[in-house]
Amino acid sequence: MGSNFRYQISSQYRAYLRTPKWKSTRAAAIRRAQGRCQRCGTKDNLQVHHLNYERLYHELPEDLVVLCKTCHAQADTKRKYNRGLETYGQKKYGEDWYYYPGYEVVAEEFDEWLEDQE
Repeated sequence: MGSNFRYQISSQYRAYLRTPKWKSTRAAAIRRAQGRCQRCGTKDNLQVHHLNYERLYHELPEDLVVLCKTCHAQADTKRKYNRGLETYGQKKYGEDWYYYPGYEVVAEEFDEWLEDQE
C-alpha cells in the first residue's frame, strides 16, 4: 500500500469524522462515559478513540473509548508501538512469534532495535 492509498483512507476518515452519523456516535460514547475520560477521569478536551478499526463507519459501543486529548495521544502511541512490535515479531520469527520465543523476549528485542534506530 503506497502513500497515496494511505492518504485516501485518511481523507475518507477525516470526512467521516465530520458526518452527522459520527457526531451522533461520538455523543453517545461520551454520554456512556458520563462525560469523563475513561483513563484519567478529566472532563476536559474529550475525544473518542477507536480501539480497533474492524467496523469503521459502523462502530459498536465496545469499539470506542472516551479519552482526553493527553490520554488519546498516549493510546495512539501505544497502538503504533504495538503495530511495530507485531510486524517485527512476524518478520523475525513468523506468524506465531508470541509463542516462541515469547512476547516478552520479542518486546525486549524490539525495544533495543528501536533504540538503535534513534
